[in-house]
Amino acid sequence: MPDTAKPKVKILHLLTAGEIGGIEVLLRNMAEISACNHSFAFLSGKGTVYEQLLEQKYQVSGPEDENRLSLKKLQRLREAARDRDILVIHNDDPFLQFYFLCLRLLLPNKKTVAMIHHCYTPEIDYPQYGRLKKAVRTFLLARTVQKADRLIFVSKAGLVSYREVFAPDEKSAILSITASGEKC
Repeated sequence: MPDTAKPKVKILHLLTAGEIGGIEVLLRNMAEISACNHSFAFLSGKGTVYEQLLEQKYQVSGPEDENRLSLKKLQRLREAARDRDILVIHNDDPFLQFYFLCLRLLLPNKKTVAMIHHCYTPEIDYPQYGRLKKAVRTFLLARTVQKADRLIFVSKAGLVSYREVFAPDEKSAILSITASGEKC
């Protein structure tokens, strides 16, 4: 009898660093219960969760150079994304958003998701940034929200805060994780 099992959806998660944090632990836990094939690309740092994912035999790539922006890093990300079905960006780091937007241009038919783990609060976010840096950050965030095929929020408060500024209703959802592993 032929194998009629559906192939696993292959997801590449784009993250800033692999230290212990809420986003990283959430992804590690999601990967453990999910029926999908998860891989991870960390742009600027390794760490505990990075090491745990390697030990659990996930496909994991970390930074190979110290430059925040580099053609080598973009090429590495493009190669990691090439055989994936979906690209998911997880942090609101402007450098990560820049690479995500570049991947959208280089791989235009790739499905993309922006998973948003926070509320949009421009008046208190990044107080150390000057006016120009805040403008660039806001521009990259707006383009990421606009260019992603789907927006997934981890809370209703996050969805509401983004809706007020970016109005992404038609492609927004709130995360729902079940232990069955049926959903990615």
